[in-house]
Amino acid sequence: MIAAAVKQNGGALEYASGALKKDMKVVITAVKHNGYALRYASEDLKNDKEVVVTAVKQNGHALQYASEELKNDKDVLIADMKINGHALRYASEELKNDKKVVIAAVKHNGDALECASEELKNDKDVLIAAVKINGHALRYASEELKKDKKVVIAAVKQNGHALQYKTSNRQPFTSTMARDMNWSLHLCSHILTPS
Repeated sequence: MIAAAVKQNGGALEYASGALKKDMKVVITAVKHNGYALRYASEDLKNDKEVVVTAVKQNGHALQYASEELKNDKDVLIADMKINGHALRYASEELKNDKKVVIAAVKHNGDALECASEELKNDKDVLIAAVKINGHALRYASEELKKDKKVVIAAVKQNGHALQYKTSNRQPFTSTMARDMNWSLHLCSHILTPS
């Protein structure tokens, strides 16, 4: 009866017997419908790559219920990052400092930059990848990169409101930068006026 229930609602795995929580077919069915059902799987299946990847493809936040070993598995994390950049928060510190993993996350969700290591928040390539998806990701950048012309232009091109995160430096945001972005100086003059 529970096996049939998980076909309709993966969360029904919570009420399954220990034997069913160890049954790969039942658990895969549950996590296909509800990634969070991974929390009710047996410890062995929380450490099974196929089960975990199936769960995180349905809901990236399901990664939090995976075994520590799989939270540190680069392949699992990159598969998840391509679907849900938010899962970077559940990654190990080592993977939060892995440029390939972080770029995969921010290319899906620029705000994933918040969970990256401080070193990668200061990496221009990572930051540009993030702000091209979400200009507001500029808020998580290092102070140095918040002053970088190329980074600020990329962020503001994606979302004009990202300008609020720019750190002031001696050079004001200029009309030349605005032209580079194909913005109308007339419409943006109130934003671009140096303070």
